Amino acid sequence: MNAPLIALLLRRHGLACALTALVPVLLGVVAGELWPEYRDQFATIEKFGVMKLVKNFLRSDLIPSDSSTFVFQLPYVHPVSMLALIVAMALPTLGWPAGARGRNVLDLVLATPLRRGELVVTAFVFTLPFALLHALAPLAGVALGAARAGIAGELPFAAFLRVSGETFALGVFFAGLTALLSVGLRPRRLSRTPEAGQALTLLSGIVLWSLLAEVVATMWEPARWLKHCTPFGWFEPPQVLAGTTSALRDGGVLAAAGLLCLALAVRNQRARRSA
Repeated sequence: MNAPLIALLLRRHGLACALTALVPVLLGVVAGELWPEYRDQFATIEKFGVMKLVKNFLRSDLIPSDSSTFVFQLPYVHPVSMLALIVAMALPTLGWPAGARGRNVLDLVLATPLRRGELVVTAFVFTLPFALLHALAPLAGVALGAARAGIAGELPFAAFLRVSGETFALGVFFAGLTALLSVGLRPRRLSRTPEAGQALTLLSGIVLWSLLAEVVATMWEPARWLKHCTPFGWFEPPQVLAGTTSALRDGGVLAAAGLLCLALAVRNQRARRSA
């Protein structure tokens, strides 16, 4: 790792990466505000079929849809919460090296004693505390929301903590993936690409495809195998909360995939013939 680069990343991205963690906290508070009314109006909601689609994705077959656990998984599974995690992981890793390449400063940076591989590893390591922050933020939101609703004793906080561990692994995956996209997928590439915009486009495509594949796999049984082809298929808070899957196994797959992406990024960056 390179301490001056860590300090630079902290000045440029530290506040933004930290502020994104407020999203799942706020979602937990919102769940606490909604729970009393949801509980009282559940029969009416069921009658009009409003919850049908939501129940499919939040696995009401595993967690009763009239339970507090079903509602308080919201900070973990809400798309905005996932987007906040991805943004926190992508800001530093897309900025270095792809962003620096686009600003025409990467040549100057690499003229210092900072080695190519060291740059990639430093940007990746910088994301890890924020991955942990984003893993604990939903748990804090659940605790605050449950206290607000007066049901803290009803929730399985040990199971929510396991989901937080899986969330950290999801962060590691996206940190490694964005590092690879920032460096470039092909080693020894002669051109100066990718720059940050191109890497972001690739990341957006991968995320959108993963979400689409998750939707198809959830709604259509013959496509269930698609879940294992996307990061979101290995991130299953309802199953962890219901005790039907191993958070350690699924989180291990995500973390291992992220570290593999990091290793490829380091290899490709060292092999590049241009900045």
